[in-house]
Amino acid sequence: MSTYSLSGAELGFVRVAVASPELKVGDTAFNASAIEAAVRTAAADGAVLVATPELGLTGYTAGDLFFSDHLIEQAWVELRKVVERLNDLPHVAVVIGLPVRVPDGRVYNCAAMIGNGLIAGVAAKQYLPNRAEFYEDRWFVRALGAQLPTHLGGDLIPFGTDLVFSLVNHPGARVGIEICEDLWAVEPPSGPLALAGATIIVNPSGSPEQLGKAPYRRDLVRQQSARCLAAYLYAGSGPGESTMDVVFGGHSLIAENGSILAETERFKFDTQIAIADIDTQRLVHERHMNSSFSNAPAPLLRWVDVPLEPSPAALSNLSRPVPRLSSPRTPNNEASTARKSSPFRRQGSPNASDTRARRRPPSESRVGSIPPLPCSSWCEPSTHSGSIARVSRRSRCRASAQPIGPIRTRSAS
Repeated sequence: MSTYSLSGAELGFVRVAVASPELKVGDTAFNASAIEAAVRTAAADGAVLVATPELGLTGYTAGDLFFSDHLIEQAWVELRKVVERLNDLPHVAVVIGLPVRVPDGRVYNCAAMIGNGLIAGVAAKQYLPNRAEFYEDRWFVRALGAQLPTHLGGDLIPFGTDLVFSLVNHPGARVGIEICEDLWAVEPPSGPLALAGATIIVNPSGSPEQLGKAPYRRDLVRQQSARCLAAYLYAGSGPGESTMDVVFGGHSLIAENGSILAETERFKFDTQIAIADIDTQRLVHERHMNSSFSNAPAPLLRWVDVPLEPSPAALSNLSRPVPRLSSPRTPNNEASTARKSSPFRRQGSPNASDTRARRRPPSESRVGSIPPLPCSSWCEPSTHSGSIARVSRRSRCRASAQPIGPIRTRSAS
């Protein structure tokens, strides 16, 4: 008997990972090693795209250390070292956050896409929070509306907010990058990126924790993935970023078209990784079927190839929730459960009024209720027995469709 071994790409799947690596603020060498270790762990599980947190090479809470030329230069040096050390994983792409100084001297909060021995491009953060515990305008320049250089350095590395990365050997896997606050804006960049063809949105984030923020963040990621008909990779900074003023939990999530596929456990100081298989074939099909999406004007963005080698491992198991086939009699989702417990459903039940009657104390008067005696139309006593359905004087008997006489107040004896 012959057997078939197919890769995830041949089946329309891309295995992705979000990581919250162990971190030391300001220690670029340590952070680069932690990122490399996380990538290798995810790659061993078959991941071909790994997202890491915002400013992961320096730490998000470095504060005025971002004014240090040495810190910014070392972040770029360590990025190149990570690229070189991951040369033995030519089938894996990684998104890494770091500060970047452009030739005119301005510094941007950025995320680099690397893969197969090169820096494919660098995306800049468009919206900078400058409220409450956030002071990003103090250290960085917001890319929204700025005149940005199109490339960096002598290597001509693509730079800007208009980049869509196409993962070679993975049909349908096109990646757009927005950074942390970009998602929380009124018009997130992920919208235009999706309309331009990005099926996977990566968000390196440095979002601190607050009471009730985790479910809000989860819903935000889930809903944005649905709105964009895309997969959404959200990589949150871990507890190593925490200070006297803010606490970070390392909340990382993977969503696809409105469903959460995987997420990390929060408040763990060691590296946390979540992995899931993204069905890019399904996403492309959904966009084809959705006329609102397919008829929306697509912005003209730059496409950049990430020359990945084919994944060496076949897809032996599917790392994603697989819903059961459901029927009206076997609900298996939240919507069905909500309908089942809906107050409107209970109110429309034939036994709803009987249930209320059984709960009513015996001494309580049932004003305006149908008496448990035969009505003027000579209904059977059982027609009204025990029922306290409220009716008006012009209501009709359910058994005979005749008008009911004046309703008397009767004790529930």
